[in-house]
Formats: sequence, C-alpha cells, structure tokens
Amino acid sequence: MGETALFTELLLKIVDNRGRTCPTASNGTPLIATNCVKNGTLYPTYENVRYVDEETMSDWFRGHPMPGDILFVCKGSPGQVCLVPDPIDFCIAQDMVSVRADPRKIYPPYLFAALRSSVVQNQIANMHVGTMIPHFKKGDFDKLHIPMPDIQSQMSIGDLYLELSNKIELNRRINETLEASARALFRDWFVDFGPVKAKAAAQAALGGPAQNHQAKAVPVTPNPATFAPEIWSLFPDALDDEGKPEGWQEFRLDELADYRTGSINPGNQPDTLFEHYSLPAYDAREQPALDLGSTIKSNKTQIPSGAILLSKLNPETPRVWIPDLPAARPQVASTEFLAFVPKKKVGMALVYSLFNETTFRQTLAGMVTGTSKSHQRVSPGAVTKLIVLTADPQIFSTFEKVVGPMLDQILANRLQSRTLAQTRDMLLPKLMSGEIRVADGARAVDDAL
Repeated sequence: MGETALFTELLLKIVDNRGRTCPTASNGTPLIATNCVKNGTLYPTYENVRYVDEETMSDWFRGHPMPGDILFVCKGSPGQVCLVPDPIDFCIAQDMVSVRADPRKIYPPYLFAALRSSVVQNQIANMHVGTMIPHFKKGDFDKLHIPMPDIQSQMSIGDLYLELSNKIELNRRINETLEASARALFRDWFVDFGPVKAKAAAQAALGGPAQNHQAKAVPVTPNPATFAPEIWSLFPDALDDEGKPEGWQEFRLDELADYRTGSINPGNQPDTLFEHYSLPAYDAREQPALDLGSTIKSNKTQIPSGAILLSKLNPETPRVWIPDLPAARPQVASTEFLAFVPKKKVGMALVYSLFNETTFRQTLAGMVTGTSKSHQRVSPGAVTKLIVLTADPQIFSTFEKVVGPMLDQILANRLQSRTLAQTRDMLLPKLMSGEIRVADGARAVDDAL
C-alpha cells in the first residue's frame, strides 16, 4: 500500500452527537439522517428529513459540521461519506460523525477522495460489525490506514476527484430542474387542467358563454409552453359537468402501456456480465450494477427495449427508472420492479411523467398490502387497471414533442455521470498508489467521454 497514516492522526476534529435519538419538531432546521449520505452524491441529499427547533439546535448537540467537513456514516451503511456544503443549512442525526481534516497533515479534498476509494472502503467493510445492522465503531478510526502520497500528488488527485464529482453534481441538479419542469407540465395539462381553465376564464372575462363554477373558482397561472398556437388549440374551452375537459376521456394504465413479465435466470449464463437494475443500485446512485450471471442468485425480469421500471415495493418512495438505451449488455431487473413499455401512440415522456406525478404516487401508496412497513407492495394487476389519466389522445404526441427532449437530456446526463463515476472510481486507487499519473488519468477521462 506504500506509506500510510492512521485516520485519526489526520483530523482536527470529530463531531459526534451521541448514539441516541434527537428530539424533532414539525419545522425548523433540517435534520439529516444516514440515508441522506451516499457515496454516489457529492453532498447529502434531503430524503425523509425531520426538523429540530431552535432550542434543540442550540442546546442538544455537542457540535455541528462546518463547510468542507466530511460526513462519515457509522451505522447502517458504514463508510458512506459526503462533503458538507457551503452554506450549510442542516444538522446531523445520530449514527454518523462529521470529521475535519488537518490541512497541515493532508490535503482535505484528497482525504475525501481516499475515504471513497476501494482501498479504504475495503478496510471499512472488513472492520465493521453486526449482521442485521452493520456498524463501524468510532473507536476503530485509529485502525483505518489512509494511503499518503506526496502532497503535490494529494493536491492533484483531490482536485481531479472534485472536478469530476462537481460535474456529476451539476448533471444531477440539471436533471432535477428538467424533471421538475416535466412534472409541472404534466400536472398543468392532465391533473389541474390549467390550459382549459385559462381558456374558460378568458372567455368569461370577454363576456363569452357562462362557464361552470369550477372554471371560474380556480386561479390559473398558465404554463408558457401551453400558449404556442398549435398547442393552445388542442385544449377545449370548458370543463364538463364532471369537472374534466369537454370531450376528454379517462384512460387505464394498461391502455397507455403494456406490462411485461418476461423472466430470466442469469445463473444459466454464469460468465455473462449483466446490467442489473436492483433496488439497492437505484437507491445508491441510480446506476445499474454490473454483475456476472453466476453472482445473481434468483430469477429476474428480462427488460424489454423501451421499458420504464416502476417499483412495486414501498411505493411511497418514488423509484422510476429508464434503463440505458441502447443496451450495452443484457439487462435484467429485480422482480420488485414492474416493467412497462409505452404504447406506440403514447410515448415514453408521458408514462415517465405519470409515474413521477404526486397524485399517482399517492394512489399507489394507498393500494399497498402487507403488515410490515418495510415490505409493503402493490399488486401489478391492480396497478394496470388503475384509471390514471384524463386526456384526448391527440395531445399525446404534442406532450412528447415538448417533454421528450427534456427526457432525452436527462438520460444523456445520467449516462455521462455514470461514465464519469465509473472512470473516476476505477482510476482513483491507481492514482493513489502512483501506478498512473494524474495527467494520464485526466486523459483517460477525456477518452471515456
């Protein structure tokens, strides 16, 4: 491994807020838990966060992270690490610590990269204890060996790692914005019926035919994309007595997409490398695992071309996944995912937006069966028969023209981020050991893209 230093010798401070539950409130400062810290993101995510009030924030904690610190998960998923952003607007729950690198002993970005490297992650995996809930003891920090190249190499490695990670983070933020725009447009057109209500309100303001009370009562903020003339003309002028746009019809999910159930046993192809779309892979970084058939121990769903995957497990947690196209390797999915292929005249953007829509998610969450909170599922047959959309079929292609390019960009950004992450993580241990130089690593990144 070459020259190393013990983890604790490289730190100025460790912020540890006891191994007990922090009192929470209905609002205040976000309290992030271990599920928010993942090696797949540069900074913590905000998933199922709770809050603490001002008094707790001031008096309960032993200390708080500072921008540039490193969050280190000790329990549940030991060794997951993230950077603390600047500014910081959260506090940390139990089962993780915040560590502060000593810049006199190590370049802080390099320590962050080293902690995420396979070299250090393997040490953590070999030292953590517990089978049901793994944990890494803070007392074992002084047994963790950090490779220590010269300071110039540390700076080059740390800066390259952050450069690539920042690009991945930028792609994630762009995708968040694109996905929010797609969801907003879907909701405006097919849930709130914003264009129809806007047209009805405009007619009423001009003294046109009287409209029903639903059209008048709802204030409308039209989506700008709605008002291109060729789009505006597609929407009716009023709602009918049932509160839906005049002439529009209701659609079941099976009228919009085909549910595919093809099964495959990857173990019958032990030497084949599969793209494995599993729940853990989705939750970690929304990137499929690359697994040999010999390591996949149960039947999987064979993913058809053009499919969208929808998780049937714990649907209150949104998990909607579009596999890479074209497929570089055989693709299989956990049977916890339902595979839907949009019908030809519907389009992928519409079904993807539907699966991410809040009302649809709430409907799924109300259909679960099972007594265990962690293992509640929806019935595939019931899902396919759900009435999920009110629309006129002629608008489907228009929605695809507007939202389809957004979805294409989302998928392109995901693929680029996946390539960057795989290249970065493959190069990192070689850079740390001196096997390759940073300049060679940077060229390898350029070649990969």
